[in-house]
Amino acid sequence: MFKLMKNGLFAFLALGVTFASCNKEEMHSDYNVDIEIMSPAEGAEVTMGEVMHTHVVFSREEGETVHNVVVEVLDANGEVVATLIDDHVHTETSYEFHSMEFTPTEMGELTIRATSYDHGDKSTSVTQERTVTVVHGHGGAEYAVSITIMSPTEGASVTAGENLHVHVEYAHDNSETIHHVKVQIMDMDGNVLSTLAEDHVHEDSGAYAFHSMEYVPADTGSFMVRAASSNHDQSVEKHAMAMFTVE
Repeated sequence: MFKLMKNGLFAFLALGVTFASCNKEEMHSDYNVDIEIMSPAEGAEVTMGEVMHTHVVFSREEGETVHNVVVEVLDANGEVVATLIDDHVHTETSYEFHSMEFTPTEMGELTIRATSYDHGDKSTSVTQERTVTVVHGHGGAEYAVSITIMSPTEGASVTAGENLHVHVEYAHDNSETIHHVKVQIMDMDGNVLSTLAEDHVHEDSGAYAFHSMEYVPADTGSFMVRAASSNHDQSVEKHAMAMFTVE
């Protein structure tokens, strides 16, 4: 009995030492983290009513932990209009964040604010900001086409080496002609990896569906489908994007 109690006490004390060590390590005051907002760029113009791609990289020295990350969108008055992430990611060395969730609905100035702080200690926070301007799409009301990426859905996981089913639905709000369509696969830096469609379909019914099984992802990571449509003289373009992960 005494031996069991002795062993139990030792285990309890060891657990306490481990917990204390973890807290001591995570609550350090010199929480240095580099934050780089990759997209949108400083001073960029983003289009009202279209999804804004937000890409932020949080980096620390090799072997050090990135703890809490927050990415927010603020209006011209400094009020938070969207929180894209607020999470304790606890990732070693670097954490890369992508979002296709926010769509600006009003013209004017927006600020993207990215913050990281130590485990439970906001006094150690590091912040980076970017300012963008929301503009009206050039003649956007004249070409009222809505675009829905049905497959892959936002945030979907697909398998490397297998054919990717891409399905996009185009619909004209006034049942008028859908003119030019373009569907592309892109990496998260905006580089085009494959163009699946670039056609003047001239669909008078006001609806057009695109399907493709041509693209086979070879590399793992995060990628985007970008689907666009433009009017007859290609002076006005509408687009939609969906991010997916290849595993």
